[in-house]
This record gives sequence, structure tokens and C-alpha cells, in this order.
Amino acid sequence: MSITGTNLPLDGFTVTIADQECDTGSHNAIETAITCSLTEVPVAGNTNVILKTSEGVVALADGVPELEIDITVTTVTTAQDLNRFGGSTVEISGTNFGYDASVISVIMTADGTVCDVYYAAGTTITCVTNEVVEISDCLDNAPTLTVTIN
Repeated sequence: MSITGTNLPLDGFTVTIADQECDTGSHNAIETAITCSLTEVPVAGNTNVILKTSEGVVALADGVPELEIDITVTTVTTAQDLNRFGGSTVEISGTNFGYDASVISVIMTADGTVCDVYYAAGTTITCVTNEVVEISDCLDNAPTLTVTIN
């Protein structure tokens, strides 16, 4: 991550992005740029970069847009075929899911069947399906999932 501006601090600062502190341990800071890296997977959503010094938060210039951190789903797997009565475990792999299962929802797009999320670890979500609402939509075709982080 690179932050550019004018009169940026050279030391004694922290950078936070999406509630994650950016590692500046091996940072490259000059008065016009700070380079750092995130040690944890950020949570999807819109966020601002927060730069703090001993004097407080450094204001962003007018017009600086929020960072948009997107969810990426790479694979969806089940241990077996979906049970129309529910109880099927679904594992979703990807990026930027975060770690708070209570703010993540997974829904089968075709019919609105909910998959209750009980585990989230940044790059993995595990959920258990409820009873399928529309059997023909979800069992005759490969179900499509919608993942939302509130």
C-alpha cells in the first residue's frame, strides 16, 4: 500500500485500513509517500485510510475517495449433495470475508434459502443450509450464492 501526499510524517505514525493496522515496521517513508503492508486480510466494504501521529489524525485532502474492498469468491464446496431439508455444510473460499460470522449472510440466490454462517476466517466461510425454499430452483441446477457482509 502506498500513501501519497505532502508533509507526511517520517516516523512516529500509524496507518489503519479497514480496522487493520498497516505494518510500517519496514516502511519506506518520505515527506511525500508512505509504503506499508497489511498483515491481515481486510474486510470487504468501503473504508478510508487513517494516518495517526502523536498529534492526532492527519486529515485527508478534499476529494480523496474511500477505498473499495471487494469480496472475491473462488470456490464453493459441499461434502455431499445439498439436502433439500437443510443441514448441508457449505464451505466458501475467497478473500476479504473478515472474521465476524455474525455480520455475514449467505443466501441461495435462486430461491432465497439461507445458509447460516457459523465460521469466518478471512478467506473461508462455513455455513449450514436451511430447508430449501424452492426445490426445483436449487436442486435441478447448480445453486448460485450471494455473500453479503454488513
